[in-house]
Amino acid sequence: MRLVSLAQLLPSILLFSYALAAKSSGQIPIRDGVIGGVGKTPALEADRPLELNENLSPLVTPGALRVVENSGVCETTPGVYQASGYGDLSATESIFFWYFSSRSPNASAPLTLWFNGGIFFKDPRFASLATHDLAIWTESYGGHYGPTFAAYFLQQNKAIAAGTVKGLTLNLKTLGIGDGLTDPITQYPGYLTYAASNPYHPLVSATTISAATKEYNTATTGCKARITACNAGGSNAVCSAAQSTCNNNILSPLVGNFDVYYILSGSNDPYPPDISSFLASVRTKVGAEVTWAETNNNVYNNFAATGDWMRSSLPNLETVINAGVRVTIYGGDADYILNFNGIENMIASMNNQFSAQINAQAFKPFTVKGC
Repeated sequence: MRLVSLAQLLPSILLFSYALAAKSSGQIPIRDGVIGGVGKTPALEADRPLELNENLSPLVTPGALRVVENSGVCETTPGVYQASGYGDLSATESIFFWYFSSRSPNASAPLTLWFNGGIFFKDPRFASLATHDLAIWTESYGGHYGPTFAAYFLQQNKAIAAGTVKGLTLNLKTLGIGDGLTDPITQYPGYLTYAASNPYHPLVSATTISAATKEYNTATTGCKARITACNAGGSNAVCSAAQSTCNNNILSPLVGNFDVYYILSGSNDPYPPDISSFLASVRTKVGAEVTWAETNNNVYNNFAATGDWMRSSLPNLETVINAGVRVTIYGGDADYILNFNGIENMIASMNNQFSAQINAQAFKPFTVKGC
């Protein structure tokens, strides 16, 4: 790993990403929430050895990037540059990053960022990007926050146009949601439907489905009643109770002994195999300094305490659609945890300018170049 000193960390990181993504000034659409986007930059030519503290840990210099280049992890295409490492904010705070160069022509290469902190259009180095199209692509819980972020961007755009807020307008054009949770009140009944009848096999017995159906519809304390109360101005405690009730009594029991993400496999499927050794190797190659953990229970518990899971983002999604933003919603037929039945219920319940047209359409094959 080598240390690259930068006068201003985040704008320089973004310049670094931008310079590597495309060396021309063509129209580059900006995609948020997607991994990718760099090539080669003179910024890395300011090379010097990695510096260590007395305890042999890396010396942290605020405003610096510590970079490992071409580790061979994930991106192995010959000639495609990749880099990973840390951007140091302080002696105790750093941002880990990983990116690879776009394989598109320079004139149309997407600038894709996997960074907290946003795109610094106010920096003159990025002023040319301010008018470019912006797309937000999400999946899973992103069905909750994709619409929320998009609606907020549009709200701020209006405020900027009205002169009540100072800022730069974001040219939001696209929102994508894959297997997403957007509206629990319409999507949770999908678990009942999918468990009984899906393209592959029933997940649990009719008795289990009957019990879950009864629990879902129980007045006051049932899943449906609790979700309704949550979205009628319910407190964090009310929404948290809804999350606990619905997930313990509906979501969890109805999957049976199958993988929630792929019902053609059992919950004890040995695939994918244990990846601890692989991750240890990757950690070394990409310059990571902390061990990988699949889940942070502290973060989950903080979200669960607010019942965030149960709060609907459907009004935000309708706002985005009515604003003319192109929205793509899709789901996989073997995914239980955010199944297509629930997604279809959510779409059918929407109230936007295209609802009647959408609900009048029959399903038909979706093909790309004939496939």
